[in-house]
Amino acid sequence: MIIVLKENPDPGQLDGLIGWLHEKGLQVHTSTGESHIVLGLVGDTASMDIDLIAALDIVQSVKRVQEPYKKANRKFNPADTVIQVGSGVQIGCGTLYHVA
Repeated sequence: MIIVLKENPDPGQLDGLIGWLHEKGLQVHTSTGESHIVLGLVGDTASMDIDLIAALDIVQSVKRVQEPYKKANRKFNPADTVIQVGSGVQIGCGTLYHVA
């Protein structure tokens, strides 16, 4: 989940929001730009209420990340994964086969 904050958010409200997110078991990655702060949330955000977060005074917008396993998908890693199992057996490339 990505939370974009309004310009110059109140430091107390920002600290409160980050503390609340930590209490929910989320990691918060803060990116500070020239005019906005973006919070990237890492963890299980499925139960988070977007409308509740968006209603906060310091929040400009909230977006869910659509691909929760982004680093494991074909967009991030297009090559087939091939795993060597035991002696001469490979899993991957669309099949399970024995290597002679």
